Amino acid sequence: MKQIYIVNLLIILLSSSVFAQQLNITPVHQYDAYFQEAYRTYPDIPQGILEAVAYSQTHIRHIKEDNTMSSCMAMPRYLGVMGLIEDGKSWFNNSLLLVAENSRYSIDDIKNNPRINILAYAQAYKTIMFQLGLNKRSDISQHIDVLNNLSEIPNDGNLGNDFAFDTYIYQLLRFLNDDTFQNAYQLPKYDIDIESIFGENNYKVLSSNIVNLSDDDIYDNNARSYSGNQQRFSMSCGDTSLPVIFDGADPSNYSSRNGTAITHVTIHTVQGSYSGAISWFKNPIANVSAHYTLRSSDGQITQSVCEIDKGWHVGNSNPYTVGLEHEGYVEDASWYTDIMYQTSADLVTDICDRYSIPIIRTFDENGISGLYPLSDGCYKVKGHQHYANQTHVDPGPYWDWNRFYDLLNPDNLVNQNTYTACSGTFQDPGGASNYGNDEREFYLIAPTGATSITLSFSSFNLETDYDYLYVYDGDSYNDSLIAVLNGTSIPSPITANSGEMFLEFRTDCWTTASGWDASWTCSTASACEEPLNLNETAITLNESQFSWDPVPNAISYTLRIRRSLETNWDYYSTTNTSINIGGLANDGLYIWGVNTVCSSGTSSYNGTEYINTGSLNSSYTTTSCSGIFTDSGGEIGTYQNNETWLYTISPTNATQVTMTFTSFNIESGYDYLYIYDGVDDTAPLIGTYSGTT
Repeated sequence: MKQIYIVNLLIILLSSSVFAQQLNITPVHQYDAYFQEAYRTYPDIPQGILEAVAYSQTHIRHIKEDNTMSSCMAMPRYLGVMGLIEDGKSWFNNSLLLVAENSRYSIDDIKNNPRINILAYAQAYKTIMFQLGLNKRSDISQHIDVLNNLSEIPNDGNLGNDFAFDTYIYQLLRFLNDDTFQNAYQLPKYDIDIESIFGENNYKVLSSNIVNLSDDDIYDNNARSYSGNQQRFSMSCGDTSLPVIFDGADPSNYSSRNGTAITHVTIHTVQGSYSGAISWFKNPIANVSAHYTLRSSDGQITQSVCEIDKGWHVGNSNPYTVGLEHEGYVEDASWYTDIMYQTSADLVTDICDRYSIPIIRTFDENGISGLYPLSDGCYKVKGHQHYANQTHVDPGPYWDWNRFYDLLNPDNLVNQNTYTACSGTFQDPGGASNYGNDEREFYLIAPTGATSITLSFSSFNLETDYDYLYVYDGDSYNDSLIAVLNGTSIPSPITANSGEMFLEFRTDCWTTASGWDASWTCSTASACEEPLNLNETAITLNESQFSWDPVPNAISYTLRIRRSLETNWDYYSTTNTSINIGGLANDGLYIWGVNTVCSSGTSSYNGTEYINTGSLNSSYTTTSCSGIFTDSGGEIGTYQNNETWLYTISPTNATQVTMTFTSFNIESGYDYLYIYDGVDDTAPLIGTYSGTT
């Protein structure tokens, strides 16, 4: 048995009248300016929490601006005002790297520049706040999760490390409650109920000046035991290198695989919320669990069951699958956000790589409703509705399987055949023999100066309903789909009026056929050139300006744009070389291009440019004199939970601004839109709006 004394006298002195004298708490003016800059830049961060972190780690004024001197215990150095760890020596978390990864600053600048040290920590803090769904109205106790993510203390379930982390949080909260600290930094009059945060027993141990430590117990001199921090989630499975939160399901809701190999990944839709799914898996009578759940708004992943165990999510197929639940509802495509698709694809790719699952055997047909059983041999990544003997129909008709397939099977791994002659012939990959299984092949017909291309088939034979040839009017599969070819009937001639034609061939893993023989011809006319140098600027929450270089002899231009998960384009005509478009969705991935209209005809669309709109972690300003203002879901989707953002309409030289609503539907009594007559939320309040009027 060892007895340890808490030598950090902050824990004792915080409650005493000599606290200010002992620490000499006075703002160091250059640092205070940096802290204030951080709060102005990230106004959702609670006032004082950055200074409290800095005092807990370095006492601010006693830290050198370069590095601290080495510890006599060979502990890692705490660097900069915020006390970050660069080399955790295989024990501490490398908090410096964490801050750099979650901010826009370099490691060297964070180490060596005190202003950047503070601003980088603040940006990382705000990034993690957003990931956790916190905002300026969140209770201060919820910010412990943010501090947990940024702490150097290992989050490994070890009782001693939990205690070390809780002493840090205890000390930090005592700073925020202290009158001297509040007055020194002009902070709100915090009155945090620290005991309720830790619980009476843990609070007594943390506030004791004498603590006893053994291998399996921590207690004070009154024999009160510290029970650990149950809110510190840890990656206890060690399955994936991706950032995941671990919040384990109740043991009664999963079981052993008994050595069965993992060969499949199952895609689900929750039919509810992210938090609700995680909580339900912890219910001992639920009799259900999935390995991972993904949040719609930001793609955050929580793991509830280790992959070595059998989650209960797809009946008889549970022993050989890994299950992914996606927040949302089968009936509403707006829950399937760009960031959730991408994060899900990253996770599925990681799982398939680790278990040697052939990822090309991903289901790829959109719009399937109801039960649709598919072969386990041919489809390794598929939905709940695709397994035998099921009653659930998720993810349903609105999950974009084509897009998901493309994310899992990137273009750079696909062979592309390019033809630039005005006429020619081509065959399937098998040539005179049958094509093969598990094939994906691209063909681009792009004759110089062509205004249209016509494709004709002399023979055609693809396995019906399983192997497909897709034809697009343009230079990629993001252009307009003009034909989906399958079966044994010879297709009628197909014409691409853009002057380019793109074809994609996909086969499954079973049954081949003789393929096709085809030829093409092209038409040419006086050149109507494509616009060049496509560009996007002023990208905000739901508005952007699109521009391009002028084209000689142009009469007008047509811009087309669609959200990546949509199939239909929106078209905008203009005689200018730029156009502002509003009504875009929050954090949305959009595809756009532009063509030229000339007296001699119309050019093809230049580009399949991508643009990501802003996300809900900042404030936005537009200077346009007119435009479209929507909620974060844009014109096609719904807004999300836990949103707080400012949108300022400030046209140059405007004398007044009038807003007219064409639709309005906000959860009555819980969600609100506040409108102010001025440049920020300190201006006079015009009105508070909620409900459906």
